[in-house]
Amino acid sequence: MNDMAAAALDYAHRGWPVFPLKAGGKTPANGHGFKDATADPSEVAALWASFPNANIGIATGTIGYHRGLWVLDIDGEQGEASLANLVYGFGPVTDYGESVATATTGKGRHLYFSSTTEAIRSRTSKTLAPGLDIRADGGYVVAPPSLHPNGTRYRWLDPDNRPGPAAYWLTDIATGRITLGRYTPEATRRPFSAPEPAPPSRLRAVAPEGWHLSPPEDPRRAASARTALKRMAELPEGDRNAGTFRYACLLRRIANTEAEWEELRDEALDILPYGPGQDGDPFDRAEAARIFRDAPKYAELGDFQLPTPYRKTATNRLGTMRRGR
Repeated sequence: MNDMAAAALDYAHRGWPVFPLKAGGKTPANGHGFKDATADPSEVAALWASFPNANIGIATGTIGYHRGLWVLDIDGEQGEASLANLVYGFGPVTDYGESVATATTGKGRHLYFSSTTEAIRSRTSKTLAPGLDIRADGGYVVAPPSLHPNGTRYRWLDPDNRPGPAAYWLTDIATGRITLGRYTPEATRRPFSAPEPAPPSRLRAVAPEGWHLSPPEDPRRAASARTALKRMAELPEGDRNAGTFRYACLLRRIANTEAEWEELRDEALDILPYGPGQDGDPFDRAEAARIFRDAPKYAELGDFQLPTPYRKTATNRLGTMRRGR
């Protein structure tokens, strides 16, 4: 048994449906492609007996497959810049800082995540962000150790990592509850640099590790809330108005009850870095309170674009966000 057949069988034992691709390529070797994918070890062995040098395709999707998965496809420098802007705007791609199951491709990376309870549809960079695609329902990815057309092997950065859940904000984007609008040239060209950490005194009130939202059996929401609050405490000049609105919308989506929402709102108002805002105008507690007052109606729509009264002419670093249509 060669390396390709062994890897395909390993994926089948994990419950991932696989199918053969043309050797050194990305197109199906036979049949109906991902629609014929199987996780039955005997069928997989027979397929790679017929196509011993075939690349490996993994059918992605969150419905109909046991242990389904979806993949964030990062294409080159443009994709890395878009992801850096999203991470800057929302936080890490996982809620607890776990290592992400990552495969290198011929031009970039694939981040593998476990399925959610909601459908995730495949999306391209035209509807997501430059250089970022989602491979999910109705799609597939080329898996290690397949050979890229440019001669590079796909490989796992850590073969022992297994896909886990994506962060709350990334899941919202993947399921379409948040729709990203077109990025501005400034957002995609600007080199990424992390903001300066907030002084410890300003972080004293940020949700401690033992704090949780109800129900307690959903710790991911609490972790997402902690991340959002920490990011709010670190908002730099020029992103305080837009950033406050962005995180206010996210916190409203995280909160299950009005009491949770009020607690998160009050926590945020206590830790926000007040001072110069967009265009040098003051950003004070009263302005932040107005943003929090308006955020819920936009959060319900997945519309995280900064409303005109707060936005003026500036565009936040994340890029504009608009209501999904």
